[in-house]
Amino acid sequence: MELKTVCKVPGLLDTLRKFQVVVTLDPDSAHPFLTLSEDRRAVSQRRPWHGQLGLFGSFPSVVGCERLTAGRYYWEVELRDGGSWHLGVCKEDVDRMDSSPWTADRGFWSKGDLIPAGAFNPQKNPHPRVGVFLDYEGGEISFYSVNEESHIYTFPQAYFSGPLRPIFITPSWCQTSLIVCPKQETGAKDAASGGEKPLESSPRGSSKPSLFVFGDAPA
Repeated sequence: MELKTVCKVPGLLDTLRKFQVVVTLDPDSAHPFLTLSEDRRAVSQRRPWHGQLGLFGSFPSVVGCERLTAGRYYWEVELRDGGSWHLGVCKEDVDRMDSSPWTADRGFWSKGDLIPAGAFNPQKNPHPRVGVFLDYEGGEISFYSVNEESHIYTFPQAYFSGPLRPIFITPSWCQTSLIVCPKQETGAKDAASGGEKPLESSPRGSSKPSLFVFGDAPA
């Protein structure tokens, strides 16, 4: 099922943020056209390049420092200056030098065109936010509009093996920037910290909140 309209889900953000982790950008993985902030939470491309690139293909990218292995994870990004970004996760050893499509068989689970229509209306959402939710064992990667508190897209059921890393990709011809939002305090004591630790917020076998079941997402 493909959603054609924005459907606000009450309590969506409170539930997602129970799984929120801190994500920082890895400077060693950043394309030379990308500039990272000192705190490694922001990335920008200020001088678009319209020629053919030999390094990392024609789509500059950077990955997060965090290695995601087991459990459930959630993070938010704020998009600025327009432009276009692919968000998601990739295998730790994936080849980013090839500008071929980022598909699951190549170790990428990323999605572009995540901003709903009208999100760049300066009177409504000056800086649209997108939330990314990963359920490693459940084989689910989903995207949410934080501004609209609604679901955007869920990948069909996937099988993950080995460490995954958050990934951020933009075309070389875009002048754009992105900020990884700080962790929101929800008061939940069952959310795990980032880094190497898996999330242990709910025992395996327990029912998944119904708000995560969209489209071809696993039950």
